[in-house]
Order: sequence, then C-alpha cells, then structure tokens
Amino acid sequence: MKTKWIKATPTGLIDEVMQLLSIGPSGKVGYQFAAEFFIDSLFGLIEHDHQLDNNSAHKIFRQSILNVFAESKTKDYNRILTEFDKLCHTKLKPERFILITTLQLKNLYLFPQFSIHQCKIKITNSLPKKYLHARIQAISASAHPIESEQNHAYAVVTTEAKSSESAVMKANDSLAILSGLMQVGFKKNLNIFGSNDEEKYPSRLVIDLGKLQSLHVPSGKCHADAIWINTNYEPRNPVSLKNYKNTISHTQKKISQIKRLPFSDHIEKCLLNYSNALSSKSTELRFLKLWVAIEQLLATDDTEMLIRRLSFFYREKTAHQSIIRSLRLARNHHVHGGRCPVNIELKLFQICRFLEHTLLFFISNPFRYKTQTDIISFISLRTESDDIQMEINKLKSALKFIS
Repeated sequence: MKTKWIKATPTGLIDEVMQLLSIGPSGKVGYQFAAEFFIDSLFGLIEHDHQLDNNSAHKIFRQSILNVFAESKTKDYNRILTEFDKLCHTKLKPERFILITTLQLKNLYLFPQFSIHQCKIKITNSLPKKYLHARIQAISASAHPIESEQNHAYAVVTTEAKSSESAVMKANDSLAILSGLMQVGFKKNLNIFGSNDEEKYPSRLVIDLGKLQSLHVPSGKCHADAIWINTNYEPRNPVSLKNYKNTISHTQKKISQIKRLPFSDHIEKCLLNYSNALSSKSTELRFLKLWVAIEQLLATDDTEMLIRRLSFFYREKTAHQSIIRSLRLARNHHVHGGRCPVNIELKLFQICRFLEHTLLFFISNPFRYKTQTDIISFISLRTESDDIQMEINKLKSALKFIS
C-alpha cells in the first residue's frame, strides 16, 4: 500500500514547514527548530504499512521533507509521500536478527516452533550455547542487575527487520500474539482462597516475558544495541502448565485458523492489544487497554453498539447487556471523571470473559465471512425472535414488491 494522508492533504501545514527550511552554502538543507513541531504533526497525519518502528519511520519522513525541499518541489505536496516510500524501500536494508528473552514459564516443556507475525518463535528449556555466553556478557556489561534465569524457559525469536528497534518491536509483537493465543485457551477460574483481589480474580497475562532481552546477529554474537528492557516486568515464580499438550494443540489450531482468515491482520492487532493490556502492571491501565482491544475488534466506540455486539452470543441477553453497560459506565467514569472503578479486579475478570468469547468467535469464523465488516455486521443483528420475524416479513414484502 502506498503511503497516504489520513484525511485531505494538509497543504497549509506543509507550507508552514517549507517556510522554516533553507539551503546553506554547502547545499545542505537546514531548518529552524520550530519545524520539528510541524514535522511531528505531519507524521501523525500519514498512514503507511512499512515494517518500521515509529522512530525509524519518523526519521525517514523528516528526511523525505528535506529531500523534497532540496529538489525545489515545494508545491508538489504528495511528492513527500512518494519520497518517503522510496526511502523506506532503499535507505534501510533488511537484516536478520534474533531476540532472546526469558519467559515466566517453567523450563519443563517441549514446544514446537511457532511462525507468527513474520517471526519464528522457539521456546526452549535451556539457551543454545551459540547465544549463551554473548547474552551473559552483554547483561553483565549493562547497568541493569542480572535477573535469575534459573528454572525459566527461553524464547528465541528470529525475524528480519530494517533496524534493531524494528526487530525488537516485531519480535515482541509476535511474542505478545502467541501469549495472547495461549491465554484465551486457558481455563479461567476464580480463586476464592486468594490473599487479595488480584489473586481472587486473576487477569494478568499467564505467560509473560522476563525483564532483560538480548538482541543477536545470526552468528550468535550480540548486536551493538544488545540489551532491551521489558518495562512491564514484575518478578514472580515461573508458572506450570496443567496440560501443556492441550495448550500446544489449541495454540497450533488457532494459529492455523488465523492464517486462513481474510482479516487476519485485524485479529492479530486485537490479540496484540489484548496481550499488552494483560501485561500491564497497573489494574487501571489494564482496564482501559482492554476496552481499547474491544473497540478495535468490534470497530466501534459507540456504547450501544458495543453492548449489542458483545451480548450477541448470550441466551440471557438482558442480564448480560446490563453487565456490559455497567462495565462501560465504569470505563467512562474513569476516563472522564478520573475515578478508579470499584472492584476493579472483579471487573477485569468479567471484561476478559466477554472479550475472549468474542475473539474466539472471530478466529473460528464459523460462517466463513470474507471481511471483518461482514462478521461485525452479523453480530450487530438483533436477536430477539419478534424482531427477526419482523425483518423477515419486511424482506418478503420487499421481494414481492420488486418482482
């Protein structure tokens, strides 16, 4: 997809930027400091699908503006986007990277290799010697305290990217999608003997990442940007899986189903939002991020439509609609009034169930819908029998009239 402006071409803003640029005696383009604010605003108005992290993409976008100015094509506004696409394809060449991190999972299980989000993920019980020494050395040389990796499994993620930052982003996104897929397959139980509400109504990501990640080149040596930090990390004991074979079969089945979906990108984005929400340490942030995942999956932020779509699957529709409305009102009061919802852990447990149920329906796609619009339209239908019969009668009348 060619890069495009999200709305109309912002000609006025582009003109403001160009007025702050100048060409020096050496032929190099310079700019006044105020241009940074306008360039940042312009970057927020484009839509692109280049596999780059935001920092790398922003640098290339800024260079595109400077190049266009240097070529004296200041009035060809869309030339900026053409130059941006060209630089994204030519300025940075794809390289192979390997990201290694511990998982908060016991090193007891044999997993197959997973292919997700243009990455290959291998979960291992011990780190291959090819990477072990380089990782230990890089962590020791960093300013971060060494975490205990005893009894933890490792994830070795192989990907191609145009920068180290893009590689880390892609690898972490693939791990988040994998963790999210495993999460929706786990049975969720209340723990009435929990010592606090967080334990009674669990909503944290079960298989989360460790604290320190190391980035390697194919030889096994560490990349120059070697150590990366998981800012959501909280120390805890690695988890055990009750039936890891079921976890593997469930995950493989869901990966296959997603690959067959015509709207797989939409589902991967929701899984990413869902997983990132559950990895948040703050319950308030987790609550808000879960609503972001729901709004993205159901393609609306309208309360009434959200309630209709989330309650579509339940026989006791009125009761469930009331529950969803209560959860939505709690979200609105938190966002607009700054009030943390009461019993937030209980609410998190409930909202996860609604999201997971809907997400699994999208992944299974039982009616083989071709677009996300089609499947969303289906769960937007009214399900009361009287309303359905009324619609059928209307359609029959319309068919009779036109024929």
